[in-house]
Amino acid sequence: MSLSVFCLTNDPGPRVAAIMRQLRSVADEIVIAVDSRRDPERLGCYAEVADRLLRYEFVDSSLQAVPWIVAQCSGDWLLQIDGDEVFSPSLIGRLPELTRATDAFQYRVQCRWLFPDADHYLAQPPWHFSARRLVRNDPTTLWHAGLSHTPFDPVFPSVDLDEGFYHLSLLVNALSYREAKVAHYLGIESSHGRRVLEDDLTAFYLPERDRRFEGAPVPVPAGDQAAIAEVLTATGEELPSPSGMDIPLAGWRDIQRTWPRRALAEQAYLGAIEAFEREPVLRCGEQRSFTVRVLNHGDEHWPGLQRGPWIKLSHRWLSPGATPPQAWIDTCLPAGVPPGESALVPIPLQAPREVGAHKLELTLVHADTQNGKLLRRFASTSLPIDVDHG
Repeated sequence: MSLSVFCLTNDPGPRVAAIMRQLRSVADEIVIAVDSRRDPERLGCYAEVADRLLRYEFVDSSLQAVPWIVAQCSGDWLLQIDGDEVFSPSLIGRLPELTRATDAFQYRVQCRWLFPDADHYLAQPPWHFSARRLVRNDPTTLWHAGLSHTPFDPVFPSVDLDEGFYHLSLLVNALSYREAKVAHYLGIESSHGRRVLEDDLTAFYLPERDRRFEGAPVPVPAGDQAAIAEVLTATGEELPSPSGMDIPLAGWRDIQRTWPRRALAEQAYLGAIEAFEREPVLRCGEQRSFTVRVLNHGDEHWPGLQRGPWIKLSHRWLSPGATPPQAWIDTCLPAGVPPGESALVPIPLQAPREVGAHKLELTLVHADTQNGKLLRRFASTSLPIDVDHG
């Protein structure tokens, strides 16, 4: 099984090169995408260690580009690393074994923030946690929300490893830089995947000011100290980009094509909903599955499941008389629906408790699940369904 190592980075070239040299013996492919704010004429250090060297346009967070860079990787497995991280040599040594395994989709490795020096790390939460960094490159299971401080979505079986990696941010960045980084992350709408991270963000980068920073830092194992020192001492000038080397630039428009939170054009909202089965006659309060066909007449792939852009099928009952409509109930599309194709979607129905001629109202919705906002309803229809005493 092949392994692609990928890195989205704005970090100094000599440091990134040192990190990648430690992984070279186990990586079948190293893909590095450099923040476009870096001088394109001085990318030689990255070029020395990358099998594929790309540039990307940074907007709010480098993780917005994770879905894009994953599409650039060809390995059966993916290993994600940043330009301020060092993997434990013991973990690197296990990578061939781990990627040969057939009983796991993902591995979670231990993240350890070094502080106050290179020989110690913070062993308590939130600075010590498991991160999904080694994952199968399988489009049917792999998905990333494109939000900062957000991992790949969990897929099971998933294995937690004892080994991990070390985060260098608190050592290589001045206090003023870390303060500015916190302010930036808290100021962008698409910042984090879970609200708890809003509480932990300041602690990550400014542990000196957090009330939870109480226990004494834990010594780094002797076997990991040399690897950390090798990266921290990797300094020097940025080398010129190789003459004649084509380093493609992915602009924000390119990144957005795979970004789950992208805005959709009007053409994406063309679709229809049709009955697949004959409408049933239901008993009062009966629970039953009812299948409809959803058709995508637009130009945007609807990914389905809990994946963005979040296109879902929503239904509610419209009862006769003055009874107000019931609340909308969402059903995820069970699989992706490409443009020009359709999918059968079973929806769980619970019949009204009033006898009579009811209408089942159906609509497709585009929702922002991160913020709990409804962005659009479209392709609405209604089906007549009778409810009796049974």
